Amino acid sequence: MFFVQAISYSTILVLFMVTSHVRTDSSEEEEKLMVKCMEEASVTKEEVKVFRTDKISDKILCFMKCRFESEGMFDENGVIIKEMLQEGYDDFGWNDEQKIKADECIDNMKPAKECGDLADFFSCLPVINYGELIK
Repeated sequence: MFFVQAISYSTILVLFMVTSHVRTDSSEEEEKLMVKCMEEASVTKEEVKVFRTDKISDKILCFMKCRFESEGMFDENGVIIKEMLQEGYDDFGWNDEQKIKADECIDNMKPAKECGDLADFFSCLPVINYGELIK
């Protein structure tokens, strides 16, 4: 159980912190980004707290699209930059099968022009319970 929880925690960290080499945010700046994306997507903190990647709503997809855009995780075509995600694979405890699966997901990802375009990406990842990370 601990291993599964550690992988879930690690996966969400890779999604939200893998860009630290591009930009280092203070806690205050991170909170501002959260609020900005929550407002843009019309989601509440409570909705974010219960967000799981296996039960993702349209509004949460918009929240995540905002987060990824704000963190520079998309290339000019709206596809997640594979190298940015790959940098966290070992640090976040993904096994070889999960790494291959994530790579395939990105390789097959259609450009994220609309919020719903991220649904296939999230369906490729292990289940993430984002609420565990929200205060």
